[in-house]
Amino acid sequence: MKEETTEAGEKRKNSKASSNNPTNIFKNTVFSTQTTIKNMFKKGMREEVCQTIARFFYNNVIPFNVAKSEEFITMLDLVPRHGLGFKPSSYHDIIVKYLKEEVRTTSLALQAHRDE
Repeated sequence: MKEETTEAGEKRKNSKASSNNPTNIFKNTVFSTQTTIKNMFKKGMREEVCQTIARFFYNNVIPFNVAKSEEFITMLDLVPRHGLGFKPSSYHDIIVKYLKEEVRTTSLALQAHRDE
């Protein structure tokens, strides 16, 4: 009987277990690690958060391109840094306090641009 020798990474000639053979469907399958319970809950929690954010966009008729804005990304990065129990700004604070601050900041940036 004739014995074939092969180098590592080289396919055997006339092998029945070729990648084109439909009986060998698991040959190139990559197995990942098992999902942990923590990751399963994390995935479920992430889906819930993403659905809530999407609903916020839909119910308030916010244009979808807002999700691409730097301010939106920054906002989502800063909220968890505050920690649990973060309370959002009130309606009054948004339309009075923070609007005045933003107008002042924009005016200063505009004045600096004019002075150049």
